Amino acid sequence: MSISSDGQTAYLADGSNGLVIVNISTPTTPSLTGTYDTAGNSSAVSISGDGQTAYLADGTSGLVIVDISTPGTPSLIGSYNSAGNSYDLRLSNDEQTVYLTDWGSGLALVDISTPGTPSLIGSYDSDGSAYKVSISSDEQTAYLVDYTNGFALVDISTPGSPSLISHYDTAADTYSPTISSDGQTAYLADDTNGLIIVDISTPETPSLIGSYDTAGDARDVGISSDGQTAYVADYATGLVILDISNPAAPSLIGTYNSSGQVFNVIISSDDQTAYLADGSQGLVIVDISNPASPSL
Repeated sequence: MSISSDGQTAYLADGSNGLVIVNISTPTTPSLTGTYDTAGNSSAVSISGDGQTAYLADGTSGLVIVDISTPGTPSLIGSYNSAGNSYDLRLSNDEQTVYLTDWGSGLALVDISTPGTPSLIGSYDSDGSAYKVSISSDEQTAYLVDYTNGFALVDISTPGSPSLISHYDTAADTYSPTISSDGQTAYLADDTNGLIIVDISTPETPSLIGSYDTAGDARDVGISSDGQTAYVADYATGLVILDISNPAAPSLIGTYNSSGQVFNVIISSDDQTAYLADGSQGLVIVDISNPASPSL
């Protein structure tokens, strides 16, 4: 799921339905704008800075690039069929490279400078099953969630030959990494183990800071703009909001129990709204202005 920079549009990677574009200008009554049915099962989407292009991680179909300049009728630009199953992706700052997680084959770096014919730059074959990824602001490091194999830090300073920096093994299956704005801390959604907070200030030796065992199965985590609050997509338990001002001892602030299974969360820039990808319930928009009592 991605939200447009103006907060008016949500772009959903909707499994076998492909890309779904939703008008959220009136948050209480979202409405369908357009769709593009990909060949695979879309699980992640990123949007270009100009809002004209969508990049989808499309399972066995790899990377799919879609023209959304006319959002009511999206159209295919190009695709790259990766070696494994693509689950997540990030765009480089200059939008010339996609960092693609490729379950079974690790991390792939794909040249999208010619979007009609994307091509492989380099890859890193992780020990586990690459699921989600975050990229450092200087684009020198990839933070790769490797599912049963925990969390890997990968040197991507030479894109043609990425290499392992270090590895941190969690107690459960790691689903998602979120990195602090200063690049010193990783917040990991660790399934039955909840939220795990890891010190990555020395990348060669990541170490545990603290954790919070949520009631459900943590799938994703968003962090407030001030770095004091974590919003955990806790699958069947819904949204869990945690005080992380003392990262060694996170504490519960509030919860919102949706009717689906929350596996992705995005927080608005003003920290007033949470956008939840809620499984069969689709997009759910939650008011978090009072984090102790979130409301639909």
